[in-house]
Amino acid sequence: AATLRSPGQQTRLGYSGSYSADAGKLSNEYFKILLGNEWEAAKSKAGKEEFKAKGKEGIYMTPSDLAIKTDPKLAAIAKEYAADNAKFLKAYAAAWTKMMNADRFKGPTGSEC
Repeated sequence: AATLRSPGQQTRLGYSGSYSADAGKLSNEYFKILLGNEWEAAKSKAGKEEFKAKGKEGIYMTPSDLAIKTDPKLAAIAKEYAADNAKFLKAYAAAWTKMMNADRFKGPTGSEC
């Protein structure tokens, strides 16, 4: 059964848990945990493939998350963000602004929505 989550929990990852004990806080912690742990294959209660942090309880990533760690180009970006929270937050803010303003004035009448 699906569970409703508050907006502060929308950054939770993994099917059986989270990548963080404080997933509602925006920071570079995701990248630190992704790169700083070894991962072992596991199955969620629903039978979905996921990865569990070796030696840690309740820390999970999805196969898509692990793709970031194994792809050289994505891993290089992840390393930059893991090392510099301010850089990550600046890039996130720029991407968020770009997404929120995308096509804002290009609708059928040339105005907002």
